[in-house]
Amino acid sequence: MADIIITNLSILKNDTQKRDYFSDLGPIEGINTNDAPVKYLIRSITGSGKTVDRIIAVTTEGAETAFISFCNMLSDYSAKTGIQIPVPEKIPAIEDNFAETIRQVTERFSPCDRAYIDTTGGFRNSSYFLMCVVRILGYSGIVLKKAVYSRLGNSPGEDSRIIDITELYDMYDLINAVDAFTNYGNSHGLEEYFRNTAEPEIKETVSAMNSFSEMISLCRTSGLTDILGKLDASLEKLNRTDTDSAGTMLFKSLIPTIKDRFHITEKGIEYPDIVRWCLRNRLIQQAVTIYVEKMPEYFYKVRLFTISDGKLGKVKAEKANSHFDLYYEMFYHSFMVPDKDIPVMKLLSAASEGYPKGCIFNNKNRLHLLFGKLLNSKATNKIIDLAPAELKDRSELAAALESFIRLRDSLYDCREKRKEASDIDLSAFPADIAELITKKGGILPKTTEGFIRSTANDEALCLLLSGRKPARSRNTRIAFIESLSDGLISKDFAISTEPDRIQRILRDIIYAKTFIRNKLNHASDDDSAGKEMQEYFSSYGYNVSSELKADDIIEFMENAVSFL
Repeated sequence: MADIIITNLSILKNDTQKRDYFSDLGPIEGINTNDAPVKYLIRSITGSGKTVDRIIAVTTEGAETAFISFCNMLSDYSAKTGIQIPVPEKIPAIEDNFAETIRQVTERFSPCDRAYIDTTGGFRNSSYFLMCVVRILGYSGIVLKKAVYSRLGNSPGEDSRIIDITELYDMYDLINAVDAFTNYGNSHGLEEYFRNTAEPEIKETVSAMNSFSEMISLCRTSGLTDILGKLDASLEKLNRTDTDSAGTMLFKSLIPTIKDRFHITEKGIEYPDIVRWCLRNRLIQQAVTIYVEKMPEYFYKVRLFTISDGKLGKVKAEKANSHFDLYYEMFYHSFMVPDKDIPVMKLLSAASEGYPKGCIFNNKNRLHLLFGKLLNSKATNKIIDLAPAELKDRSELAAALESFIRLRDSLYDCREKRKEASDIDLSAFPADIAELITKKGGILPKTTEGFIRSTANDEALCLLLSGRKPARSRNTRIAFIESLSDGLISKDFAISTEPDRIQRILRDIIYAKTFIRNKLNHASDDDSAGKEMQEYFSSYGYNVSSELKADDIIEFMENAVSFL
């Protein structure tokens, strides 16, 4: 671990004279431009118990005399003070080839070395050259300990001074740290820069940034809502704070940039904004994870869908067995499920669980028999009266029963035997019912008893007879999305936008969950894309290829978020 000084030497001036430069280490004598600042750096190093291991003199063209004078000055200073000072190493500075000069300087350093810089001499653009050197050294783990320059007191009464500009160079570390956070969610640089701060607003802000950084790194969304809230609040609080710290003032000046990068508005940070930020920085897996897991909460927040109080209570109770949050469970496992509550047998059977053991409504076989007897006797009112209290809409149940009776009479004669095909008249029924019965054709039960038993468990026919449409797909997610075009929605949920718009939104998120996220995670679960899912999404123009490219995913995600 070496302590190395870098200085820039330029052509000597003719009007130089000996003078004292004042500093925090006391007055330091110097004649030429670099004398006093380099002596100051030597005293800074040795005063802390270390030794000067190397001195690198970047020397401009024509400054050979300056280099010789500089070496003699150091030799005299060593003899006078007893400090061991190494012979300076000359590196030529060629104005139109700084890259080579930078290479030669940086290769003199090893990881964990410490750099001390005198920025006084050299070309006019030497400060930029040294800045570049410092940034490159920083990537190699080399620490800038001190940067100074000498300022002449040219006016009467003005002292010549050694000016410490280390803090100015450190500010580039802060700028880079902010850039790393806004581009990659990495807060390590900010934590390091403000490691010794005593300002509570800075500590609070960096803590919030650390939480966000950890969430992004681990792709863990469980606490994202609180994290984003704390980040937004801490930035606002810091923005209102008065401070004398140069670093804090610079950090405050960068808050608008941070907010702009994260799309933060006066409303705070929303999940679509974080997804956009991830996509812009090609954090694809993080973007997909947040979109799939947290957009349900956003949908609920903006009232894209609403839920009944009773159903919300049930979802909250069931959520205890899930590692996903309430909104995830509500959206995927409650909202996006076709309403399977259908009239007559299915409704009665579903409601039977709450009845005492032995009760007619607690036994499916006895319920079948009752249903058959009531249909055969056309005692519609009796079954309505016996129906559980949970069935609020008795008129719908009555209409469905009447439809069953009419269909039975169309298919079976007075002896309760199936009619001949030529005698069956289905002209009074909607085309979809007639089509379904025709498809059954010769496999229709021979007696009304068999027909009643089979019909009571035929979901499609029950739905048609009750004036509803059966699902078009065996996949529950597809069935639900497509049912929205017919105005169907669960009795526990409602939507607050046009069906075609919410259908597009739902297709997007299910596509992301099924075709993108599972493939990124190499997962195989209930959402795995079977043939029906592939055909369905392909028909709407989605890319169902097994080898999705990064740019394909980014383009889709950007369009999906922009559509919201």
